[in-house]
Amino acid sequence: MKPILINIKLLIVFFAVSLNSCSSHKTNRIIGYCCVNCTKNSCYTITLKQLIDSGEKFESKYIEVEGFLSLSFEDVAIYESNKDRSNLQSKAAYWLNFNDSLLACIDSKTAILHTQKVIVRGVVNSKRKGHLSAYSGEIDNVFYVQIVK
Repeated sequence: MKPILINIKLLIVFFAVSLNSCSSHKTNRIIGYCCVNCTKNSCYTITLKQLIDSGEKFESKYIEVEGFLSLSFEDVAIYESNKDRSNLQSKAAYWLNFNDSLLACIDSKTAILHTQKVIVRGVVNSKRKGHLSAYSGEIDNVFYVQIVK
């Protein structure tokens, strides 16, 4: 009976230590995450402002960009700010086309991801302008979405 009690105590201690280590890193934790082929190989890390101002410079290149995600009807995009997203300032945004393999994950986490600050990775297409040609460009084959806090 003593070995079982010792094992239970060890399990409780391990669990307590694990919880404590998780809570000490709350500022950098990943809350929502979807990816397919998640490597960051050959991704240019740029700001959304850089992408909006000079998208043609990154044409057909893999990029990583941070902004505010909208997953609304006819508004699937990443915005510079939450205010721009709320006011549907589509010129301050890039339309997102998700990798087919990522769609199931995105669909299952729409409530979590919508309106959040996120990092996305995909391929720039500055020639196409999204729904009704209202956006600054498109990010195609989006294969990575992560909420940042």
